Amino acid sequence: MVAQGRPRRSNYQHQQQQHIAAVTPVISSTPNSGYQQQPRQQAPQQFNNQNRTQRTPQFDPIPMSYAELFPALIEKNLVQTRSPPPVPANLPWWYRSDVFCAFHQGAPGHNIEHCLA
Repeated sequence: MVAQGRPRRSNYQHQQQQHIAAVTPVISSTPNSGYQQQPRQQAPQQFNNQNRTQRTPQFDPIPMSYAELFPALIEKNLVQTRSPPPVPANLPWWYRSDVFCAFHQGAPGHNIEHCLA
């Protein structure tokens, strides 16, 4: 419905994100030579759904489970285990205290087949 030639506004408001870069000043003891560097113009960043849907990389399937493959990779020094992550205060829905991850040195919460590290 259009009132007085203006489109109707929805109650949904978009939140704008601010991008902040950390800057560390460089202090030099040499005198200023009078040269001023021209600021660089940044190309506008484009955000679209294509970038969001391709976050999980796709890999070819392997002919065995990770639990079967992992000991051979460790023996040949092709992978190293990681320290166990801290147990979160509020457990996520997928957290399972009855399974353990060999990659995370036996940490509870998930198994190597469902490890996202």
